[in-house]
Amino acid sequence: MPKHILDSGYDYDFSLLAISSPEPDYKLCVHLNRLLNIELSRDQPIELSHKTMQTPLTFSCFIYEEEEEESRYII
Repeated sequence: MPKHILDSGYDYDFSLLAISSPEPDYKLCVHLNRLLNIELSRDQPIELSHKTMQTPLTFSCFIYEEEEEESRYII
């Protein structure tokens, strides 16, 4: 599987992890909820567009926030 490195040139304080899976998004979230003991819930889809694209790309989005640890998981 190819490895891609994102270099934005900015120094942000977060970690980014990509998961590629043949499972449907909702099933992956159920597995992650059980494994990590979190409660991911569906959020509004993420839409990416560019002037060279005829139709924008749309991605499902699931989110979980931990207030005590000030953590946010977005999948």
